[in-house]
Amino acid sequence: MANTKEKVVTVNEGATYEEKDGGQRVVVFFVDRPRSTVHFAPVGSAREDTASIEDFLHDYDLVANQGEPLPEQK
Repeated sequence: MANTKEKVVTVNEGATYEEKDGGQRVVVFFVDRPRSTVHFAPVGSAREDTASIEDFLHDYDLVANQGEPLPEQK
């Protein structure tokens, strides 16, 4: 039996994420787990975007969970 460590990654409502290429930051406001979709908006914008959870995790990295300071505020 191979000893593999799998990392469990979830998308958290209220958390701030950043595009992996260092692009824009977004805030997740709803995760529809039954439909596997994430609803999010760019920081400072009222525009809503939707992506599959898989695509979202492929494109974005977690910066701070809800209630945590952003890295530049630490």
